[in-house]
Amino acid sequence: MPDAKCIDPKDESSPSRARRILVVEDDVEVSRAVAQMLEQLGYPSVPCSHAEAALGHIQSEKFDLMLIDYRMPDMTGLDLILMLKQDGCKIPTIMMTGYSATEDRMVSEKFDGVAILKKPITIPQLAKAVEESLKEMT
Repeated sequence: MPDAKCIDPKDESSPSRARRILVVEDDVEVSRAVAQMLEQLGYPSVPCSHAEAALGHIQSEKFDLMLIDYRMPDMTGLDLILMLKQDGCKIPTIMMTGYSATEDRMVSEKFDGVAILKKPITIPQLAKAVEESLKEMT
């Protein structure tokens, strides 16, 4: 697994720059759908299907927000967030899950400030979650 260091999105933030979002989701269809919804909302996004690919993107590109699936085969979304936080990565994060309230509790107990978005995701839900998460960043 590569080192989890990331590029701080505040390094070159400007009001005119479009907010870039990393989508980490192992289900290719869900990943594509979320990326398309983000594009419709005016947010350029980069979809990737596993945590290792996400780490590579985070090390080499600027992102203003991450949407991370809770359950993935190589590591959970919580594990990925923990790895990033331990290395000082401060990119706001939304955890996507199609599972139970138990996962919601686990996320909220471990990580303050990580929003939870229930699948199936609608455009209005996604828009609200993204706007709120990006607002907290400023």
